[in-house]
Amino acid sequence: MGYVIPQGDTVVLGGTFQLNDWNTKPNENDTRTILRICSKGLPALEQIRHGKVQVGLRPYRDNGVRLEHEKTPDGIDVVHCYGHSGSGVTLSWGCAKDVVEIVKTLLPPNPKSESDLAEHEQLWRLVPNIKYVFITAKL
Repeated sequence: MGYVIPQGDTVVLGGTFQLNDWNTKPNENDTRTILRICSKGLPALEQIRHGKVQVGLRPYRDNGVRLEHEKTPDGIDVVHCYGHSGSGVTLSWGCAKDVVEIVKTLLPPNPKSESDLAEHEQLWRLVPNIKYVFITAKL
């Protein structure tokens, strides 16, 4: 199965699912296979000759995506959002919205929300000390 995702002035092509393959170097056979499969649905892609090839690791979980809040034994709030496998690009919008909703429940009420800033920018400004914010990926 392949996929084609337009992104501004680029197009992402993909379509491999290889459990426990953490190789970060492009594989020529995979690249040819992806281009062949995607070109069947969109023949104009056959004209691609010098596209940039990258490998994206997509962590998979048997139990599906983990999207939840956890308070650690030492009182730190952690919002987990991982395990999307190959669906990360398509699920990211909805999952990001859910993460924001969870984070909003963890923040103190702020009655002075008269800002022209986007909601995500307002949330970042509520973080008291940015050096203690960690974004991690569990592989």
